[in-house]
Amino acid sequence: MEPVKANLSLNDLQMVLSVIDTCSKRGAFKPQEFEAVGKLFNHLSLFVKQNLPPDESNSNSETETVGESSTDDSQVNSDNNKSV
Repeated sequence: MEPVKANLSLNDLQMVLSVIDTCSKRGAFKPQEFEAVGKLFNHLSLFVKQNLPPDESNSNSETETVGESSTDDSQVNSDNNKSV
């Protein structure tokens, strides 16, 4: 019996971006993890944007919104860490 090959779609990657965004809003990451999580988020987000079909990339604002809110959260968390 052949092993089943796993497939990832752009929808799967968009779901991962949503999970990362939700986790960051709920404080699931330690301050020392912010940079690595942010780099992964940005890398996946760029990949999704570059690989969406042309008509979806213009109309799909969910990925852009997720990216923007995550950046705002990391700036807030960074500011909070400085004042502590």
